[in-house]
Amino acid sequence: MAKFQHTIVACAKLSPVDNHWLLTGVHVCSAYRQQGIAQRLITLLCQEQPIIYTFALSHLAGFYQHLGFQHIKPQQLPCELAQRFNAYLKQGRKIIVMIKE
Repeated sequence: MAKFQHTIVACAKLSPVDNHWLLTGVHVCSAYRQQGIAQRLITLLCQEQPIIYTFALSHLAGFYQHLGFQHIKPQQLPCELAQRFNAYLKQGRKIIVMIKE
């Protein structure tokens, strides 16, 4: 989480899923966007775990690639992550699978 004057302005969540790590969410308050806060949060999380997966919104692929994530095929996911990914797709989410190693 990131704070400014004792107020939370951004957060990111890294969740354990069956011995793997999934970046499940990143949010920055609109008034604090475009300042590199999300980038710093994700970079810090990536220093804590050697391999991180994320189901990025398709339009954010370039942002994650800039941070070192690579696009992979859903078939390359571990079983539990693949099940989650497929469930999200069935909900109509426009997401892609990415990994940071």
